[in-house]
Amino acid sequence: MTTLIEKYRKAIMITDEDLKAASRDELLEVKGFLDGDILKITTDLQVAGVKRRTEGVYSDPIWYQKATFAKRIKGMLSQRIQTELGRKKRLNAEVNRNENESRLSTRLMQAMTIVLTPEQKKIVIETANSLR
Repeated sequence: MTTLIEKYRKAIMITDEDLKAASRDELLEVKGFLDGDILKITTDLQVAGVKRRTEGVYSDPIWYQKATFAKRIKGMLSQRIQTELGRKKRLNAEVNRNENESRLSTRLMQAMTIVLTPEQKKIVIETANSLR
């Protein structure tokens, strides 16, 4: 199976499934290359604009169109990667929150066993179950 960075370098289409399957580090690596490419294209387009304004030399219209299109497509991929990074961060936060709640529940049960009598513990559990 090819990695995300290999797909990007070989100009193979990157799907949403590829993004979901990639690790955070892979996404960040590809995003780094992608943003670097966008910056280079932007710089090249700006240089072409300056030459047109200062020297009256127009760039090749086909090159200009391809560069503009590539910048737009790469920008959309960069945004999709950023969205996936945010989704992974939210999922990770939810997993951590659930683990913390589970640990708290375990500690509370242990504390109830130590501090309360069996009858008091039963009353607390029944009360907690009635709150659901």
